[in-house]
Amino acid sequence: MKYAWLAPIYTVFVPVFFLLVFTGGILNLDRILIWYLLPCIVLLFPKIISDARYKTILYVLGIILLWIGFDHRYTGGIFDAFEDLGYIMNSLWMACIGFVTYGIGEGIHDKQNDMDRGLLPSMYASIVANKVTVMASVIIIPLDLLTSFLIWNPQEFDLFNIMISFVGIALTIGLQEEMVFRAVILKELGKHGEFVNYQRVVLVLVSILFGLTHWNNTTSEYFLTYVITATIAGIAYGLSFRKAGLFSAILSHTLIDWFWALLLKRP
Repeated sequence: MKYAWLAPIYTVFVPVFFLLVFTGGILNLDRILIWYLLPCIVLLFPKIISDARYKTILYVLGIILLWIGFDHRYTGGIFDAFEDLGYIMNSLWMACIGFVTYGIGEGIHDKQNDMDRGLLPSMYASIVANKVTVMASVIIIPLDLLTSFLIWNPQEFDLFNIMISFVGIALTIGLQEEMVFRAVILKELGKHGEFVNYQRVVLVLVSILFGLTHWNNTTSEYFLTYVITATIAGIAYGLSFRKAGLFSAILSHTLIDWFWALLLKRP
């Protein structure tokens, strides 16, 4: 795109202006510059580079920087003035930056490609996601119950809260994690080898990386169990993405986390 340099303005500075207008101040400006503006710039650099390997390195580096700021809550205080809506707004802002900047570099806003394919809901993507969810759950749930990482704990929710829970997981967890690990990292690394074994190795390695990012979400007692669980889930999401696109990966991710929230809990 001719005006790709405008991306930092409408993905970073427009929300900052929004914060200034509605809250009268900007919290954690240094964090915005480090964890939002810097990744945005890194993700735009491949636009002017021709070597595919360097493009991939920059894309992966940029999206990981964006992910670190969000996942480790370095950007968590930016929207504190909006109280309960702060986390949702921060999650959607992070996703917007990833999609816009990576999309400009890859030209997905000009032509259809793998990230566009399957981005919108479809019956096929839904069927694939449901099949993957069932297969992954058959492995994950017994493993976690046997290790006491999870215990059976069905929740009593009305229909409204159940649906809100589903939408919330999709918009603040599924969307962000699938954009980072499947739509960018898995897709980029997968470009550099057509062999089936190479594609399988990439899928497993990215899934292990995804599993390791959950290290700070549990106690040391269940660290290994959680990493293994998340790795298996990551393989499932990767299969969904490769088979039917990004929407399928987001849906399978959301379904697994949703069932977990409704029926199970960590002790």
